[in-house]
Amino acid sequence: YAPALATLTETLGERLSPSEMEEVFREVGRRLAVLLQVPSGNLQKRVRALSAVLNQMGPLTTVEVNETGAILRGASCPLGLAVSRRPEVCAAVEELVAMVAGARVEQQCHHGDRPSCCFQLSEAS
Repeated sequence: YAPALATLTETLGERLSPSEMEEVFREVGRRLAVLLQVPSGNLQKRVRALSAVLNQMGPLTTVEVNETGAILRGASCPLGLAVSRRPEVCAAVEELVAMVAGARVEQQCHHGDRPSCCFQLSEAS
């Protein structure tokens, strides 16, 4: 499915502005988040629960706790091929992470030939 997703993403990128692309992928993330159960507990527990759910879906994630919240890192991105062509794809995951974890999320993903996910999470204000 990766080549089909990457080609679809490229095609959308040729037809939509960068801001429209980002909004489309944010909507995708919101729709996916609705399908997942929102974990309860403090931020660390919610992020660890989210990591477990994501690991069942395919990407391998780890959680690092820090003074401002937590960092969710992905070791293997199933969207990597699409992300390497259109970084806006990460907006879908950012939105999904924010909604499921109930947190403020700052994307710190690495784009390029070998994309990797990284999201800084903190309590939503």
